[in-house]
Amino acid sequence: MLKALQLLYLKAKKTQISDENFSEILQIFGCNGPTLYTTKQTLQKLVNFNIYFVDMCINSCIAFTGKYTEMS
Repeated sequence: MLKALQLLYLKAKKTQISDENFSEILQIFGCNGPTLYTTKQTLQKLVNFNIYFVDMCINSCIAFTGKYTEMS
């Protein structure tokens, strides 16, 4: 679980790893137990956060929220 949480940190803060690639990386490193879903659920219980999705620029340079909601 610790490896999965560390990889989830990288996914969220440092890279643009897809959910599919996340799962493949876990398998490569022998973390066959936790899935991305169970890792997120465990983390949510530990730190009480909510997951929400927003539209993003293809380069992740802007999130279309707030005053940017109507941009294209």
